[in-house]
Amino acid sequence: MLLTLPEAGRGSVRKIPNFAKTAVQLAFVFMGELGEDSMEEWSKSKDDEDLEFEENFQVGLEAIDRLALSLGGKLFLAEAIPIIKQWLGSGKWVHRHAALMVINCLGSCPAVNLTKIFVIHFPGYVSDGGAHSQSVENAT
Repeated sequence: MLLTLPEAGRGSVRKIPNFAKTAVQLAFVFMGELGEDSMEEWSKSKDDEDLEFEENFQVGLEAIDRLALSLGGKLFLAEAIPIIKQWLGSGKWVHRHAALMVINCLGSCPAVNLTKIFVIHFPGYVSDGGAHSQSVENAT
């Protein structure tokens, strides 16, 4: 329902207080449920219980994609950018992995200008002595 509602009537969900914030946060929660404490354990595990955690991750990733499209880039990013920043700086590999996967997902979303987002919100990730950063800014 959290995905169908904004897809069916984008304007109507904007009137619901905290809808976008709650939906985006919930998608991130699903992505943060890979279930293992260490990357080594996760990469070596293949039993059915672990697949459930991977399914939750995929549900979260699909939700991110669908929410970005249905809410629109501006509303979606207002809620997602703070979480991405927090998770990129997290000590948990699962959070860093999820944040990177969200960025990857947003790269294929037509509602989002990923280059502009990096220049504005993540300038340290696009700078290599200033030359690359300048060319990115000129491209936007």
